[in-house]
Amino acid sequence: SKAREILHYFITFILAPLFFVSLGMRVNFIAHFDWQICLFILVIAFIGKFAGGILGARMCRFSWNESFAVGFAMNTRGSLEIVLGSLALQAKLIDEKIFVGLVLMTFVTIVVAGPAISFFLKRHDVANGTNDRFKKETPLEMIIP
Repeated sequence: SKAREILHYFITFILAPLFFVSLGMRVNFIAHFDWQICLFILVIAFIGKFAGGILGARMCRFSWNESFAVGFAMNTRGSLEIVLGSLALQAKLIDEKIFVGLVLMTFVTIVVAGPAISFFLKRHDVANGTNDRFKKETPLEMIIP
């Protein structure tokens, strides 16, 4: 329904960014940024879910483009990792450097996923002669007719 979609966009574009801002106030990301830890966490997280998504999609006989789209979709991480990381930080199970790596990994995988999924699904559609998958209303067009 239209109300559900509007609520979804409100949560996604208003509440979720506020959640990340509140996290930013707890930890000094500049002082605790360690590029080696961040890169390690990002690579391990990316390879695991991305490869698993591609492998599962290929086993289901998806095309390579569809499989890459599934891999990127599986690779997205939401606020669950941040919540668990925040709890682990409060319990002193991890330090601030690892928490910064988790936040960066979450941010990068979310930002990369949308454009990558669109790119590979468009490539799949073009290869199969269909190109109408992405002709939907934008969030603003849904609210303002």
